[in-house]
Amino acid sequence: MAGPLDNRRAKELDPADAWLVSGIRDSSAFFERIGSLVEDATTLILEGDSIAPDVETFVIPYAELLAYEVPHGTLWPTSRQFRLRFDVALLSGLSSLAGLHAEPEICDHLHLYAINDPRLQWFDAFHGPFLLSKAVSITRLERFCRTLGGTFDESEQPGRSMTERPGT
Repeated sequence: MAGPLDNRRAKELDPADAWLVSGIRDSSAFFERIGSLVEDATTLILEGDSIAPDVETFVIPYAELLAYEVPHGTLWPTSRQFRLRFDVALLSGLSSLAGLHAEPEICDHLHLYAINDPRLQWFDAFHGPFLLSKAVSITRLERFCRTLGGTFDESEQPGRSMTERPGT
């Protein structure tokens, strides 16, 4: 059985094996429903340089102590990263806080992992598209997009490498 994320560099999602999901703008609804989309998630990583103090205070009890380097979405200024145990109470609290804050006060970028496997990679969260692993059922993705008003397609984009990320 695989263990929790460890001190290694995280795997990035391969765009050839991911859906490109667009149009998700409601952060409160996203946090409310993401658990039903990515049922095997174990770790949520939030990154940002404008995270509100009450959001930071809220997430601290969910923090995992092992360092794990995920792909940074912002090189400068240095962003804060919170590696969090994926939990229903965490998602519920983030959904409530998202109703009180602008999205950058929650996070600029977020990542979901199932043990060591990337499931979701979202640079410019709630503004740009995100990558979702095709390990996630298309039926779940269709339901998620229908509920939140999003769309999805194959992620490979001619002429654009995922290393050319917005915000970097």
